Amino acid sequence: MHVNKRLLGDMFERFVDPCISLLRKHLSELSPTSDTNLVVSLMNIFECMTDDFANPEVLANISMSDTITWIESSFFFGLSWSVCATGTAVVREKLDVLVKELMAGPMSDEMAMLTGMHVRPISLLIHCRHVATGGDKKVSK
Repeated sequence: MHVNKRLLGDMFERFVDPCISLLRKHLSELSPTSDTNLVVSLMNIFECMTDDFANPEVLANISMSDTITWIESSFFFGLSWSVCATGTAVVREKLDVLVKELMAGPMSDEMAMLTGMHVRPISLLIHCRHVATGGDKKVSK
């Protein structure tokens, strides 16, 4: 479970801060929001999407790979409908570009300049995927 918490924490750090930074510095919203309310909205959506995790029987029957996929999918769904949904179509397109860049790897120099942030590498996300697919199993000789 601690790996899932670290994964989620890293996803919040990697995606939420740059999205909110870009939104505040260079984009406008249809209806003004606060940073806190955007994050709370994301957390509420995420909690709804992962409500089944509260049931130990469900967790016992889900592979690590499926758990990570569930966490990632729920996070991105929540991010899309909270932080990335407060602006016009142009705003949503720019946030979409940023999220896709962050998912693919390092942020472009242009996005780093716009957000004022340099996002750390995605080593934990890669590690979690590696573990989930059985990459940490030792091979006996």
